[in-house]
Amino acid sequence: MDKELKRSLNKIKKLFNKMQYNNISPNEKRNIAIDTYDTYAGQVQAILREANTHFGIEKIEDLSLDIFKKLIEKRVENFLDGEFSESNNINSKLTAFKAFLIGMDKTNVYRKTKRTSEVSKIGYKDDIEIGTKDDIKEIRKFVGESGVLRKGSDSTVLRAKPDQVMAVVDNVRKNGYNTINRATAADIALLSLASGARVSSCLKMRARDIDFDNKCITMKNAKGGLTYYVDINDKDIPLLKSLVENLQPAQKIFELRRKDGTLLSGEESRKIVHRYIKEAGVDFYEVEKREITQKNGTKIEVDHTKNFAFHSIRKAYALKIMGLYIDKIKSQKDIIKEVERISKRDPKILDKYQKLINRSNYYRVEKNKKIVRENKERRKLKLPEVPLHPLKTEVSIKSAVTFFTSIQLGHFRNDIVTNYYCTFEEAIKNKR
Repeated sequence: MDKELKRSLNKIKKLFNKMQYNNISPNEKRNIAIDTYDTYAGQVQAILREANTHFGIEKIEDLSLDIFKKLIEKRVENFLDGEFSESNNINSKLTAFKAFLIGMDKTNVYRKTKRTSEVSKIGYKDDIEIGTKDDIKEIRKFVGESGVLRKGSDSTVLRAKPDQVMAVVDNVRKNGYNTINRATAADIALLSLASGARVSSCLKMRARDIDFDNKCITMKNAKGGLTYYVDINDKDIPLLKSLVENLQPAQKIFELRRKDGTLLSGEESRKIVHRYIKEAGVDFYEVEKREITQKNGTKIEVDHTKNFAFHSIRKAYALKIMGLYIDKIKSQKDIIKEVERISKRDPKILDKYQKLINRSNYYRVEKNKKIVRENKERRKLKLPEVPLHPLKTEVSIKSAVTFFTSIQLGHFRNDIVTNYYCTFEEAIKNKR
């Protein structure tokens, strides 16, 4: 690797490290998890490597808006050719690059080159004058107009079932070398199936985070810097107890090691676990036919393949949990009881539930606004007023079950669950 390119890649990493150290969030709405800074650094480094391969660029400072657009346009073309995973790739890289621009503005890592570099001229926010316009927003608009939308149907991750996960776990244990790390990876997969935890959360988890007295697992500093709580199912208690047996409360549950016995870093461990699971799940996949419209307007049919990945385990967990809630929630009384129960450990649930009700009333509220305006004119004309549509104070059982599932996943959004994990109908079908 060229020395200049290597220096530039290291400098990108340095910028995100400094953002993390100084608590500079690329998302003003919320804090982000520590792992996210590493993810963003990797995405921006990938952008530079791609720019180096195709345009000979060795320093991120030399990346112009024009070249950046060309890199994105290439991925748009890939999507239109049937590579549906590009929808997520594009979104991830735009988000990471925006974070990089914020770091460039708010840290001194690029202080000497900042004002003269090409990349500093790319604007990232309307009210910060780095560029003349919000260029990232403009690129996102172009991507959307090209028909590249991040949709659940475009995901290349298989929506697995619990029995498929168990088969993959068995494959992890018995196939390949480094049996100690494989055994650990298998246990991580089982913990994920029992809790819905991501790999990063499993690797951070300490024995004290599993509370058997209250049948609850605390997910600390999860994706987005969020802390949330997951119920422990009685059937999973023996597994969970075996994982924390003989561990001190503050001790991490999982450790992966090199051949010489030294500990692997969190990022190294995460990559190994992902690789083991992917390799062990190679026999589980789905292929569906998709019709796409190419740039010239021609419609063609392509194969869309969904493969088993670690995130498939989280999808299997969602399917399992939603099935349990279908058995549990039978009436409005059950809904209120469950909201009261989980809000005792997490008060923000009450606000989330109210927002769910408000969303269900959205169209009624909009209609009522129109009626209010009409009634104002009708009063002037001394005409009878039109009654307002009554607002809902409850949600459907289907919506409630999906909502409770979203809480267990740490998302708190029904649309995320139905688009990327499982639907109410899928959960019912799985129970048959």
